[in-house]
Amino acid sequence: MDRSPADLARRFDRLYRGGLRASLRKMAIGVALRAEGNAKLRATQRMKVRSGRLRNSISGSTLDTVNGLEVRLSAGGRSGGRDVRYAGIQEHGGTITPVKGRFLTYPVHPSLFTAAGVLRFPSARMVPNLRYDGTGKKPVLRSTITGEVFYVLLRQIKISPKRYLRDGLQEAAKNLPIDFDRAVKEALYG
Repeated sequence: MDRSPADLARRFDRLYRGGLRASLRKMAIGVALRAEGNAKLRATQRMKVRSGRLRNSISGSTLDTVNGLEVRLSAGGRSGGRDVRYAGIQEHGGTITPVKGRFLTYPVHPSLFTAAGVLRFPSARMVPNLRYDGTGKKPVLRSTITGEVFYVLLRQIKISPKRYLRDGLQEAAKNLPIDFDRAVKEALYG
């Protein structure tokens, strides 16, 4: 490998004209893709996957800033034509309370779910032959035919944080020193 002053000058000229920035951009894109893959894996492992919309909404990207390059990881964007509104509460946790009415309906009867675990009815109001029963410890919706409990009625549901984005990004960042060193060497030595 030639290390003459002229060669060194050519390498620094290449760095000055964008070689280092291009190499760092390539590195940042690799980190973003690795973080996206890690987050999707964690989302699959930490939550019961029904439709895959949350996992599909996870996206890693890079952004040019005044200070350099920024790696971003996000979830909740368009998936299946709609925003995934529950992405934030799955990442950070929180409490869900009803918007209208007094209760949240929590489905418990097996006939309400398909084999894939997806609800057959978009709302408890659409399930035929149910009646309100508030005589037990918790109010429920029962079948008027069999008397079985189909839904438990709750005033709020607490969601524990899954941290799929944070942990996916932290895992990808573990290799940053090695990635950075490789990017600089690639820019310097080709």
